[in-house]
Amino acid sequence: MLKDGQGHAIIIRMTAKRLNGDSVSDKTISWNGKGASTNGNTYLGVYCTDWFPKNGDVCVGFRLRGWGFGWFHNKDSMGQGYSWQGAVIPRTVFEISVINRELTPAELKLLLSGENTPSPVDKPAADKKQ
Repeated sequence: MLKDGQGHAIIIRMTAKRLNGDSVSDKTISWNGKGASTNGNTYLGVYCTDWFPKNGDVCVGFRLRGWGFGWFHNKDSMGQGYSWQGAVIPRTVFEISVINRELTPAELKLLLSGENTPSPVDKPAADKKQ
């Protein structure tokens, strides 16, 4: 998933079977590809199974934060929300691509997995896993 054409990107492992659904790719990273709507707000993207929202955070998965678009937790009247690494961001364009080849060394650095999952951006730097 690429955000805003400015080099902000993440990669997750995907299969054709999982692409249009809601599924866990490993212990903490999940994909929501259903494109479902809640109160007129569509949600789709990558989320972490342990990133719980506070009021006003954007939920990409069911009451979970991540990368993509969704609804504002406990603030349904705020409209469509956008999120990057768990933080609310202004309206943007996300590019979602699927490839059928091995990842390059540069792409492997962007691959999210249980061992390589950043902390949400709202956590203090001392709490971040690196």
